[in-house]
Parts: sequence; structure tokens; C-alpha cells
Amino acid sequence: MRKIETQLGVPIERDSKVAETYTVSIPKRRRPIKPIPKRTYEPFEPEPGVSETDFADIITDISRTLTMFERLPITHVDAKEERLRDQILVSLHAIYGAGSAETFSKRGKTDIYLPWRDNAIFIAECKWWTGRKVFVEEALPQLLDRYVVWRDTHTAMILFIKNKGVSSVIQQAVESIQQHPRYVTDASPIGEVRTFTLHKDDDEDRRLRLALLTASIHID
Repeated sequence: MRKIETQLGVPIERDSKVAETYTVSIPKRRRPIKPIPKRTYEPFEPEPGVSETDFADIITDISRTLTMFERLPITHVDAKEERLRDQILVSLHAIYGAGSAETFSKRGKTDIYLPWRDNAIFIAECKWWTGRKVFVEEALPQLLDRYVVWRDTHTAMILFIKNKGVSSVIQQAVESIQQHPRYVTDASPIGEVRTFTLHKDDDEDRRLRLALLTASIHID
């Protein structure tokens, strides 16, 4: 049980100078994730995972890119999910030096995948908001059922919103997560980003942290 419950914190090398800007430059060398040497006196090998601080940094860096989308709506309002996703991924790659798109996980290809060895330490899905029904019946199941595996601990849903009633859309998304059968509780927000604790499918003792990020992209 101790082996299952304990996680190895994976230190992430974050380029804070790049993270503070909207424009990014690809570094020549990057060692984003360093394995922690195994201590000989430990009778088990902890699982890899990001700390809450690193998770908050990742969410904050994604939020900065989403703010850029909002500031330049005419450039992004007609963009496909894949194009917006790639811009987010470029920012993450510049800051952390790792990450991929359309990476196979469980039963599909997730939009954003930050790896460590053979595992993911963070995955995310990007969607244009097309209504609560689609969000509940397609978007959430796609992320939580098709992509997230038992060992995953941190994930995010990124919504691009064209609607003018953005607050109403966000509230619908929040309520949909809170009404999900695996919902446990609201978790501490990261800035203005709402986060939630869910449990894994068929395992109520295994928890997952989900962040809900949104970008209002519309032209009046």
C-alpha cells in the first residue's frame, strides 16, 4: 500500500524569464525533469509525480498563453483547436523543455503531454465550448476516461469560449465537473483558475487534480 500511495516528486526546471513573457524562445539545451536518486534505505520505489508548486507553475504558464489569445481575438477566434493547442505547447516547451501533442495515452491521443521516463506527469485536453451537453457527454469523458490512466495525478481541461456570456459558460463547466460521479471536492484555486479533486475510475482512494482553464475569444 505504501508503494501505491507514495509519489516521487519530479523536479521540473522552469525558465522563469521565459515564463514571464508572451513571446518564447526555444533554448538550445534543456533538462526539464531530473530523476531523484533512489535512496538505498527505502524498501520501495515511489511513483513519479509533480509537486503542487510545479503544477501551479504549469497552470500559470498556460494561463499566460490564454491571456494572449484573449488580447488578440481576431487572430485566434477562427482557429482550430489544434492550432491553439500548438501555441500552448510551444510555450510549455520553451519553459520546460518537454512536451508533445497527439500523444497516445490509454485509449486515445491527448492534446498536451508532459512526460517523465515512460509516464506522464501532466496531460491536458483543449476544446472549443459548444454547449454543456457536449462538455458533459464528450469532453469530460474523453479526458477522464480515454486519456487519464490510474497513475496520472494532474490534468487540465482548457476551454476556448466564443460565447459572449463567458461567466455563464464557466459556471456551467464548473457545475458539470462538480456533478461528475467521480467529483470529490473543490481544491485550492491557482490564481483565478478553479481546480477540483476527483477520484479514479473504480478506485475511490486514488485522487486526481483537475484544473479548468478558460479563454474568452470573441469579437464584439
